[in-house]
Amino acid sequence: GNGTCDKDLAENCTTCPDDCKCKNSETCDKGTCVADCGNGKCEPGLGEDCGTCSADCVCDDGYQCNFDSCVKKPKEEPKAPEPAPADASTTTDKQPTCPAGQQLSTCPDSDPNCQRKCVAKDGCQCQASSEPPFWGLLLFLMALLTLFRRRRA
Repeated sequence: GNGTCDKDLAENCTTCPDDCKCKNSETCDKGTCVADCGNGKCEPGLGEDCGTCSADCVCDDGYQCNFDSCVKKPKEEPKAPEPAPADASTTTDKQPTCPAGQQLSTCPDSDPNCQRKCVAKDGCQCQASSEPPFWGLLLFLMALLTLFRRRRA
């Protein structure tokens, strides 16, 4: 035991455990350190439980791991159904359902503001929303600026 695990001298965790120590999460098996967790066996004697090694220590159906032990899952309360939207014919979902005799309008992919609606089978298609009135606003502000300049002169 010189503190160095020398493989050339055939030292291993079996022949020289003082020099060739396994990690805390490993066990010496025939001269080789093997991982405790993940070997398919739940080994509480090696510190394994559902919290430290869920790969080996799996809780039974109806149970869940709570820190280091399996506990019975609480019963879930049935959820109340979600209320229908005020206007069920307008939706932004990808796959809405339309009533009989109607179809879903289409929207251009380039317009995220377009809303798909249920329309008559021969009805209008969704129109792309207009861009914000940037150019109109810009022209208005330029005209206003020109007007103020003329008044100053």
